[in-house]
Amino acid sequence: EVCNLRVGRKIFSVRCGVQARLLELNGKLVRGGEEAALWHQRPATEGWLAIVQLLCKPEEIVEATVSMEEYVKEREDDLKGLFEP
Repeated sequence: EVCNLRVGRKIFSVRCGVQARLLELNGKLVRGGEEAALWHQRPATEGWLAIVQLLCKPEEIVEATVSMEEYVKEREDDLKGLFEP
């Protein structure tokens, strides 16, 4: 688990999908306030969540990656209703 993300009254657990060491959390998000919305408004720039150091080879990540179709098929019951209005 990298961190918990609070959105309104809900709290979401943010997990790292690879073996890694947490090096830094974005201080702007940790402090909260108006800057906490950066994770959603500017995720590719100021809204980054964390900096991690990989503990495995990048090739291992690529080998273990599945397509979106495979992922959805494997998690069909968990995802049911999630993307419907």
